[in-house]
Amino acid sequence: RWVTTKGAWLGSLGRDKMTFKKVAHVGDEVCHVTLQGCVLLSLCCDSNARTHDIKSRQMLQAVERQGMRSVVSFWSGLIACALGDKDVWVLDLITGMCLATVRGHRGVVTCCALRESILVTADHEGSLRCWDLCRQAAGGQ
Repeated sequence: RWVTTKGAWLGSLGRDKMTFKKVAHVGDEVCHVTLQGCVLLSLCCDSNARTHDIKSRQMLQAVERQGMRSVVSFWSGLIACALGDKDVWVLDLITGMCLATVRGHRGVVTCCALRESILVTADHEGSLRCWDLCRQAAGGQ
């Protein structure tokens, strides 16, 4: 169990280093956000995924794909998103094209993480799965 007091937390960060910046206003309810370096990805309830540069505050890309839900991760031009069921899509961030659909969970997928060609997913029943997307593209599991 971690116990952190507000004073210890602020002390470790430094009081003058905590700043708030409004990066973007996307206009719809935001279901999920994730950060990769200086790029913020927001997934909205209107099935739009948008990337913003947090330094320049400029929108970099927007892609709409009906069915995207609240679980999302991205890496190097790819988005992994749960569909609110047992499947996860891997999408091209530029075109929105579905590059792969991973299936195998018995429960609803609740979270995912994507790094290089490895996708890790978990479901509400406590199952964790690791997917090698390069192998899957070649016809493996």
